[in-house]
Amino acid sequence: MTAISTFLAHLLALYCVFVQPVLGSYSYRRLKQNLQADQHARVSFYVRGIVAKWFWVLAVVIVLLTAGQSIDAIGLVDPTNSLFAFAWIAVFLLFILGTVIGYRVLIRDPEQYKSIEEEVAVKLLPTSPGERWLWVVAAVTAGVCEEVLYRGFLYYYFNLLFPGINALLLILLSGLIFGLGHFYQGRQGVLITGAMGALLMAAFVTTGSLFIPIVIHVLVDLRALFFVRPKEVVDPS
Repeated sequence: MTAISTFLAHLLALYCVFVQPVLGSYSYRRLKQNLQADQHARVSFYVRGIVAKWFWVLAVVIVLLTAGQSIDAIGLVDPTNSLFAFAWIAVFLLFILGTVIGYRVLIRDPEQYKSIEEEVAVKLLPTSPGERWLWVVAAVTAGVCEEVLYRGFLYYYFNLLFPGINALLLILLSGLIFGLGHFYQGRQGVLITGAMGALLMAAFVTTGSLFIPIVIHVLVDLRALFFVRPKEVVDPS
């Protein structure tokens, strides 16, 4: 490690903990305001998010380069335990299937579905064919970039600060910081995403590969395409 690399790592960690929650909340408030008057507001929100997340990856790469490290340092390697890798993916596939089926059962109630339509109109989910295609790009971007930052980088950073850090503590810290990054979703959103972040770090730690949480993250985000069918959603404009 060099002094510049350590300094940049500290800055990036501070960004994760303190800056991203504020920026995320600001962007989400602006989205809700703009949706009332701009039918393309959600597309702009997706594009800005995609660009910003790739800057996260660039920042992590700069930290590694200045430290003389390769991408192996953040876990971009083959799994060390294939059994755990397949198990994690299988469990999350069952989770995804269960939530999609459960949602479909839930929205059979017309009144319940109407309330969901109204809620979707001011939230992140895509409500048009064009938005759905862009959501795919956003989901892949989130899966790659958020895992590089919140799992790969934090794993590298905390092991840098506390060599041999306890795995459970590492998992909990990752979940906490990831949850804070979704502060704009409210208390429930922080708890849900925090739990998801902890599970994704557990998948990383037990398999030794960042590719496993990346795959899981992408699949979880793509679930949204099954939750909202454009022809059935009211245009908020």
